[in-house]
Amino acid sequence: MNKSKMKDMKEEVVRFSFLKEGEFYILIITREKTGKLIYSSLYTNKAYLIKEAKSDFKKLSKKNGIRYVMEPSSPDDKLMKLLHEKFIRLVDARKRGEDTIDDLDMPYEYIFGTQFQRAAWDGMLQVNIGHTITYGELSTRLGMGTKGARAIRSACNQNKIPLFVPCHRIMGKSGEMTGFRWGIPIKKVLLMREQEAFEKTFKTEDIKLELNL
Repeated sequence: MNKSKMKDMKEEVVRFSFLKEGEFYILIITREKTGKLIYSSLYTNKAYLIKEAKSDFKKLSKKNGIRYVMEPSSPDDKLMKLLHEKFIRLVDARKRGEDTIDDLDMPYEYIFGTQFQRAAWDGMLQVNIGHTITYGELSTRLGMGTKGARAIRSACNQNKIPLFVPCHRIMGKSGEMTGFRWGIPIKKVLLMREQEAFEKTFKTEDIKLELNL
C-alpha cells in the first residue's frame, strides 16, 4: 500500500497492555472508542507479541481500509484496569476448574474474522473447561456436518482472543493437538492446567455430596 493511500485511510487508536501469568505474558488490546477487548495473545516474549499484533492489524487494515495505531494504555486508564481485573479473574477461575465467562461479563467484540469464523468462535465459547471437542464435532454443532472440520481448524488459527475464546479446547479428528497458533507446547500446558483444576473441583464436589454438605 503506497503512502498516499495510507494518508486517505481512516485512523483508529487501539491500546495495549500486558499481564504476566506464570511463564507467559498476555498481551491485551482494546478498541479506544468502545473500550472493549478486541485482541489478546500469549507468549514468553513481549517483543514477539507486539510484532505479531502489528502484523495482524496491518493485514486487517488492508481488508477494511482502517489504519490502526497501537498505543500503550496509560496508568490511569480505568477501562483497561477493569479489563485487567476481569482477565485475571478469568484466568484464576480456570485455575480452579471453573468457567465464569457469563459471570464476568467480559466486554469484547470481534473486528477480525469472517462471519463463519465469528460463529465458530462463539461455538468455542460453549465448550466448558475440562472438556474438548474435535473440529468435526464443532462443525456439526454449527450445522455443517464434519465436512466443515477444515474451516473450523482455520478459525482456531485465526482466533484473535485466545484464553477468552478457548480455541485450545478444539482438537483434531483423533484427539491430536493441532491447529493452535501459539504452538502445541502452549496448548498442552493450557489443557493440562484446566484438566487438573477441573478434576480437583469435580472430586471436591463429590466429597461434598457424599457428606451432604
